[in-house]
Amino acid sequence: MISTSFALQAGNVEMISQDYKRPVKRGTHFQWGEWAQDNGDRHTVKGVNHMSTEENKAFIRSYLDAFSGKDKTKEKLEQFIADPELIQHALASEAAFPKYEIIADEMIAEGDRVSIMARMRGVHTGDFHGIPPTGKQVETPLAVIYRLADGMIAESWVYTDRMTMLEQLGVMPG
Repeated sequence: MISTSFALQAGNVEMISQDYKRPVKRGTHFQWGEWAQDNGDRHTVKGVNHMSTEENKAFIRSYLDAFSGKDKTKEKLEQFIADPELIQHALASEAAFPKYEIIADEMIAEGDRVSIMARMRGVHTGDFHGIPPTGKQVETPLAVIYRLADGMIAESWVYTDRMTMLEQLGVMPG
């Protein structure tokens, strides 16, 4: 039987396997095996997400509902997002495709991450990476992974099908 001990210092959790005499988890970074103390799907490590996976999914749904098909201002985005790169991405997309929609077709949550498979739908009425407005509607697939911390989107990874978008804009043969 493996026994473990926990030490709580300044909000960080340290787990040391007494049988193996090696640290498994220190502070907010993982070592060797990925392990996090979990109380009913609520991570208790400081600086990590304190919400359950269902609460994380509800947060991302409310984020999408607040912006999909609506104006996206920096002040409004900052209510949900701590990741400056995602804020800039959203503002640039808003300038090119005002009131664009993100339609989440699938959502999966694990720990502090929520992933969506979605579609972006909008009308191209502003400059998009040097492409002048075409007035064409686009609908392109995308995937986003959000990392949540302290009740905000702390980090994100966005994957889009730019080729499909460029074909729909008429700037690339289909």
